[in-house]
Amino acid sequence: MGKSLVEEDQIGFSATLLERAKGKVKFLLPQDHIAAERMDVQAKREIVKNEKIPSDWICLDIGPETVKVFSEEIKSAKTIVWNGPMGVFRDGAFSQGTFAIAKAVAGSSASALWEGETLWQQ
Repeated sequence: MGKSLVEEDQIGFSATLLERAKGKVKFLLPQDHIAAERMDVQAKREIVKNEKIPSDWICLDIGPETVKVFSEEIKSAKTIVWNGPMGVFRDGAFSQGTFAIAKAVAGSSASALWEGETLWQQ
C-alpha cells in the first residue's frame, strides 16, 4: 500500500469479514489506484495495480479499471453500502473515482446506504 494509511490493528478483523462474506455477498475491493509521490496536485502520479504501488508513494483515488468494474457491478446491485469516498475527493485532482461511482449509483435502481461523510461533507 505504499505510504497509504493502514490501520494495522484492523487487518485481522478485515480478513475475518472478507472470509465471512465469501459466498454470501459480493465484496469489491479496488484493483488499481491513482498513486502519487505525495498528496499534492503538482506531484508526479501514475495509475498503478495493487501489487505495483511504489513503497514511498500514496494512493489517492481508485483507478480507471476499478471504476469500470465497480460501475458495472452497480448496474445489477440491489443494495449498496458505501462508507466513504473512493479517494481524496475534496481535491479535484483525486476526485474522479468518487464522482464516477456516485454517478453510477445515482443511475442505478439499487438501495444505497451512505455513511454521513461520503456525500455531504463540503
